Amino acid sequence: MAEDTRNRVVRIAQGLFLLNMVIWLVIGLFSLVWLDSGADSTALLLIALMVLGNAVLMGLAAWWLGKRTIWGYLFALVLLVINMIATFTDQAGLLDYATVLVDVVLFLLLILKQNELVRQPEG
Repeated sequence: MAEDTRNRVVRIAQGLFLLNMVIWLVIGLFSLVWLDSGADSTALLLIALMVLGNAVLMGLAAWWLGKRTIWGYLFALVLLVINMIATFTDQAGLLDYATVLVDVVLFLLLILKQNELVRQPEG
C-alpha cells in the first residue's frame, strides 16, 4: 500500500474526529449558555463539562491517530463506541444525531482501514 494512501486515510479520519470535536464544542457551549435558564445549574454545568471534555477527547483521538500507533487506534475505537452508546442515554437532538452519523462513519473507516491507520512492524 502506498504511503500516500495511508496518509489520506489518516487525514480523513483526523478530519472527521475534528468535525466531531467542533460539534461537541458547540453542544458544550450551548449547555453553558443554558446555565442561566433557571434550570438546575449544577446538573447543567456537569453536563457542559462532560461534553466539553468529550470534545477534548475527540481532538486527542485525531492527534493520536496521526501517530499511527495501535494505542491511538484502540483509543479512537473505544471513544467512538462510548459516544455512540452515550448519545442515546439522554435527550437526542439534531446535533446529537450528527455526531452519531460521524461516529458510525468513523467507526466503519477505522475497522475497514485498520492496516492504513496502524503502522505495521517492519520485518
